[in-house]
Amino acid sequence: MKRGLFGFILALILALTISKVSAVYIGLTDGYVYNNLGSPVGGAFVEVSVSGCSGGYANGCKSNATTGSNGYYIASNLNLPKNGGVSVIARKDSGSGSATGNANEYQVARVNLTICYPPSVPLVSDVPNGDNNTIMFSWTSGTDPLGLTKHDDFILDSVVTSPATPPLMRSNLSFTSHTWGARTCNPYCCSNWATDSFTLNCPAPTQPTLTDVPNSHNTTVTFAWVSGIDPYNRPTYDEFDLNGNITSPAVSPITRINLGFISYIWKVRTCNNYCCSNWVSDSFTLGNGAPSKPTNTNFSVNNITGKTNLTWNSGVDPDGDATYDEIRLENGTIISPATSPYEINSKILIEWEVRTCDSFGACSDWVEVDSVTCAEITGVCESCPVCEVCEPCEEKGGSTGGGKKTTTSEQKTSIVCNGVEIKNDLLLKVEMRLNGKNNKISLFGSKWAWEDLQYCPWCYDGIKNYDEEGVDCGGSCRECSLIEQPFKRKGIPLATVIVIITLIIVIVYISYQFNLWTKTKILIKKILLRILSSLN
Repeated sequence: MKRGLFGFILALILALTISKVSAVYIGLTDGYVYNNLGSPVGGAFVEVSVSGCSGGYANGCKSNATTGSNGYYIASNLNLPKNGGVSVIARKDSGSGSATGNANEYQVARVNLTICYPPSVPLVSDVPNGDNNTIMFSWTSGTDPLGLTKHDDFILDSVVTSPATPPLMRSNLSFTSHTWGARTCNPYCCSNWATDSFTLNCPAPTQPTLTDVPNSHNTTVTFAWVSGIDPYNRPTYDEFDLNGNITSPAVSPITRINLGFISYIWKVRTCNNYCCSNWVSDSFTLGNGAPSKPTNTNFSVNNITGKTNLTWNSGVDPDGDATYDEIRLENGTIISPATSPYEINSKILIEWEVRTCDSFGACSDWVEVDSVTCAEITGVCESCPVCEVCEPCEEKGGSTGGGKKTTTSEQKTSIVCNGVEIKNDLLLKVEMRLNGKNNKISLFGSKWAWEDLQYCPWCYDGIKNYDEEGVDCGGSCRECSLIEQPFKRKGIPLATVIVIITLIIVIVYISYQFNLWTKTKILIKKILLRILSSLN
């Protein structure tokens, strides 16, 4: 009888002798289990799994058996079709083995296995955390229970080296966490992995040492430093940062030109091929001080050309920069550059400003100047002498300019304007609009200072007199095309008086003709009262 048929009959007999099963399947697997030396292994646990079958033991997808002393096993009640595949594992003590096979036409699979007894697990030496990325890995190999030849496998971050002999060195490791291990193998199987983990921190160089850059006015700056040192003497390089602009690599010293007048932060760090030191920073400010204001502002009249020279002394730049001056005239025109003396057309009152600027555009404040030539100065002082620059009168009641200063005993009792003594008929109460207000003031005996007047009093009396070319214009008064009369003498013009008298005569005549004299007298009284009140 063929062995396959015999197995089938045996399996059928076993199935029929099972007293209580949920289902009966006729497929089976048998075979022998050996060790690494080819000797049978008795008492080994064997488990068979049918390929493509699900449901475990209950559905006949799995079955198990124990080998006899001759190493033979038989696993029955398998839902194993013809030519179906099986996978078989066997275990005994520390040994294990596996194999696969296929069923024949009688649904029987014959699968022999070899149980491998692996060497013991090797003993690895711990690698501590650190910053040196060159590591020497060391371990002690396991021993083989059967004395078979063996070798070791090494693994580092999932990369296996086989065979590997301890100690084993690895360089240029990344600065991160790593896992490594070793196992010992014979020709049939290997021990489990013995593993260890460690972390490498980047060994950054020491920080560089910076040379302080002081605050200054110089727009060319040199940056210098001493580089840091790598703890393992690896090559290093530096990085330079000026207000966020990084230069890498950078070599000390570095010079930057044409920097602006602002604040700066500069930083340097030293790096190796793996990491860098912390940044070391320094700050400074480049500033440009404005020149001082011009001084000794003055003016003089050119007796030949009749024009006026504006004069001043330039301001001084605190940083020693080259300077130039600017003039701004009353119409807003700016002359730049301007050099003292600066000649302009003479006027009664010259309003101008001057300032000093440096070559970087920083300027002093404007100095405001009001210049009045001798011909236009009014006041109580004597007539202006022939001079280039007139000093202002200093006594109370003096003019905004004038001739020499006189003592109290030397002061004149009369009022003089433009070198002309004012007649008494001008010394009346006049209504003047000064500083935006109407004022009635007496000029007689007041030693009046005409600082609120642009022209002499006779320029406002409604009469062509003194050096006037027209009524209140020309000569020492303003140009006739610009005449205004903010001051006027109180009184009634002659033409107005004639009109009033004529009107009264007409009213009296009409009243006699129509017997209205009583009412007329009342009307005339009202008119005269209004006239008298206006005279007051």
